[in-house]
Amino acid sequence: MNNMTQFNALGFTAAELEKLIFHSVEKAVQYQFSKHAPTKTEFLSVKAAAAYLQLSVSTVYAKTAASELPHMKRGNKLYFEKDQLDAWLREGRQQTRQDAMEQAANYTYKRKGGRNV
Repeated sequence: MNNMTQFNALGFTAAELEKLIFHSVEKAVQYQFSKHAPTKTEFLSVKAAAAYLQLSVSTVYAKTAASELPHMKRGNKLYFEKDQLDAWLREGRQQTRQDAMEQAANYTYKRKGGRNV
């Protein structure tokens, strides 16, 4: 059985199969480009960052002076990247009681001579 007979057995004409392959390749290329496309970074001013973090402007200035808050400075202006502020907020996550119990159990288990509780 030759190749054309096999395509006809599937119910596709050569033109339909060519169109299907073209669209599949086009979708794959678009997917690859969308994966590697640079994301748009959102920068905030001091006032916008203070509003976003629900802090006063003076607190934001104090935290940047103490290098507690990620920021950028160009000239006399401070800028904050929204993604970095989100990461900074996540770093302040407090452990739950369950997290602390699991961490303690792992520590005693891994400790030399320790036992599994």
